[in-house]
Amino acid sequence: MIDVLEILTRFAEHPAPAYLFVGGDRETKRQTVERFARMVLRLSETDSLDAHPDFIRVVREEGTKELNVKQARALVERMRLTSARGGKKVALVEQADRWNEEACNALLKAIEEPSPNEVYLFIAERSERLPATLRSRLAMIPFGHVARSTQHVASDGLLNTLATAPVGVQCQTLEKLAQTCEAEDDPVEAWQDTLTQLMHECRAQMLHDPCSMLHVGYGLIHAWHLTHSSLSPRLALEWSAVSPYIRDKSVPHFLSFPSL
Repeated sequence: MIDVLEILTRFAEHPAPAYLFVGGDRETKRQTVERFARMVLRLSETDSLDAHPDFIRVVREEGTKELNVKQARALVERMRLTSARGGKKVALVEQADRWNEEACNALLKAIEEPSPNEVYLFIAERSERLPATLRSRLAMIPFGHVARSTQHVASDGLLNTLATAPVGVQCQTLEKLAQTCEAEDDPVEAWQDTLTQLMHECRAQMLHDPCSMLHVGYGLIHAWHLTHSSLSPRLALEWSAVSPYIRDKSVPHFLSFPSL
């Protein structure tokens, strides 16, 4: 099993703008997300999370089946206010898969153009209920079973290899990665788990090596989109590796993002 909290701890200092937590036990998931929120807000385990002025918890209104657009707009408005303590503002949305379509549209722009101090944490039981337009902009953190052979791939120097190694070494490494992921019972899940970790690591390293991380980041984004297609994400990662060495820098048609 992958240690989700250990991964989140590594990225609490420079969190992504928005996360989607899925799978696993509901209570364990909620407790883990709350601990991550504490780390982002620099709270101790004894401090009250809900009492923090920069923390917002969103739940369904009593007697309703959905999270509505009124709640979404109120959340965005509160998140855009200046931080009371000069740090991050964190929103935790339970049952995020219960947002109605209008509410999702209200949230979409805020997540597409986030403030550096905003962190959205969405907890969902059925992520497929969220529109693809919103879901594709969230860093997915899976709970529960993760393929044992892929759980340490991203932490074993793969990001550094993709950023600095000679192109031949990169392609050899990607071949092994593809073989590992494709051999799993659920290759799509294996690819997504690996790419999620890599994207988090890439974001954390962006300040230290922005040029290399930006290039790798584009490759990871293209690879993520291929997990939802009949093509292997390996194609996107290999293109990212070889593109600096070829004259025609145009992106191949098969790497074009789908219309959202």
